[in-house]
Amino acid sequence: MKKAVLIVTLLAGANLVWAGASNHFETRVDLTRRVAYGSFTDTRASADTTQYIGCDLYLSGGTEARLGCLAKDTALEALSCSTTNPEIVKISQAISDQSYIYFRCDASGELDYLFVSNGSRWLD
Repeated sequence: MKKAVLIVTLLAGANLVWAGASNHFETRVDLTRRVAYGSFTDTRASADTTQYIGCDLYLSGGTEARLGCLAKDTALEALSCSTTNPEIVKISQAISDQSYIYFRCDASGELDYLFVSNGSRWLD
């Protein structure tokens, strides 16, 4: 009888450990494709002090907000670009400290694509 109780307890505990799905994405930069992506949580929790990723939204001497995104990975590849595109600026307002972001820069340095994902799968 004690063995049966022990097995049930272990199985119940195992289910708790695996509850919920999660993804792990430290920052990656691909200069060939001019893209960068990563999870804020995983990048911040990484063992190194090199990588970072993020976006800044600011207004400087005008009426258009400017969004700048930047990233650096452990291979020291770095990418940054910015835009005043109001639709991309609007998307950036969904970014939180627990987001995953993916951004792309065109050849002229214009931020032309931004993907923001928020959800439990990005948290550890």
